[in-house]
Amino acid sequence: QHCVWRDGEHSACPDDFPDLHAFQGAVDDELSCTACTCALPEESGCSIFIGLYRDSFCVVGQGGSIVPFEGTGCTSSGIPERYSSIRAHINSGEPGACIAGGGALVGQAAPALTSTFCCQSLQATSN
Repeated sequence: QHCVWRDGEHSACPDDFPDLHAFQGAVDDELSCTACTCALPEESGCSIFIGLYRDSFCVVGQGGSIVPFEGTGCTSSGIPERYSSIRAHINSGEPGACIAGGGALVGQAAPALTSTFCCQSLQATSN
């Protein structure tokens, strides 16, 4: 097919090249994202393991119990009354759930660097 072209976007073609085609050579990309956010963690918690030992060096275990870190009352453990030493260990807390936000797509992408091609119709070129 025989065509002529011009830079830019044009709305009309010469009479002997009536078929108009516009092509873009680039994109003006103005897309971006909003900042990502995270709400304060919720429902986090820790627990404490309390171990009881028969010896004075916390070697010969006699039992133990896990109690919540926030606990303010007494927790029954079923551990015998006699022991020689005690050791407490704070268990790593379960991290709280964070509700993520932001990251929304904003802006636009638009075609750029338009070139206009005007072509002869296929019937005219086959004669």
